[in-house]
Amino acid sequence: MERKIFSIAPSFNCSLSCPGCYLTTGVTREMRKLTKDDYYWGRAMEEAVKAGYREFAITLNPFPGAIEHTTKLAIMAKKAGFEVVNVTTVWKDVFENYAIEPLLPHIDIVSMSVDETRCRDPEELWSQVDDAWGLINQEHLDIHFNINLLWTPTVFQWAEEGQFDQVFDLINRSKRVYLDKRVSIQHLIYKPLSIYESVEWFWEKYQWIMENKPHLKICGDGDCFIGDVALNNMLGMNACPGENMFDVDPMGFARKCPENPIAYDVTDIDRLKGMLYSGIPNCGESKCNCIAPA
Repeated sequence: MERKIFSIAPSFNCSLSCPGCYLTTGVTREMRKLTKDDYYWGRAMEEAVKAGYREFAITLNPFPGAIEHTTKLAIMAKKAGFEVVNVTTVWKDVFENYAIEPLLPHIDIVSMSVDETRCRDPEELWSQVDDAWGLINQEHLDIHFNINLLWTPTVFQWAEEGQFDQVFDLINRSKRVYLDKRVSIQHLIYKPLSIYESVEWFWEKYQWIMENKPHLKICGDGDCFIGDVALNNMLGMNACPGENMFDVDPMGFARKCPENPIAYDVTDIDRLKGMLYSGIPNCGESKCNCIAPA
């Protein structure tokens, strides 16, 4: 069955400030005032399920009350008819001190975002990943644990220095010890590529990783390692991710994927309903416009 994902970011609140993130970059007081309420999200969920979307994805950014609100929305999503609930989050204030426990029974996939903005060095990074994976298994829940590894310039440097062998070890250990569990690594790239020092700089670094660190499988392997789908689309390796995703930001504007620069007004539920069936324009006719240099 075709994977169709209805993705939302319910709030601009976040204690992080990652380069290029539309949830924390250039957000004004007026934009925050326009944040949609839970009635809107509930109706949006109902219409998305009717339109054939079966996976609900939501960002859980660290801020007071975030876990409680995400838990509420996850429960709403299951009641609306979504078969899979996918939550993307970070370590700080979420996994630490078991804060995420109330949410875990209501989700099927948890994606943990990691890079140097979340931890000081690779040793701390993989310690946090290991602890989070241990918590999920301790709860005896059938949850797919995914690691979102964002390839920032610092992460490229860590990989060049040989500090990422733990990635491969984690996958192998999960297969060996947790035979009934699932774990994956999702490689993510800055969008657009111009966020890097230069587009040429990025391709030089990317090619070096491909040739010298093949065990990191930065392009993906069709199994436990997932390449950046927008970049792989640019390389002709897969379809545009927007073909199967419908993303709505906190104000009720829709994109083919969260990083896409072109947004469409679906603040009205009838307008949202129409676009869920007709599809969002600007995707599929050419290479992903979210990753092309600005």
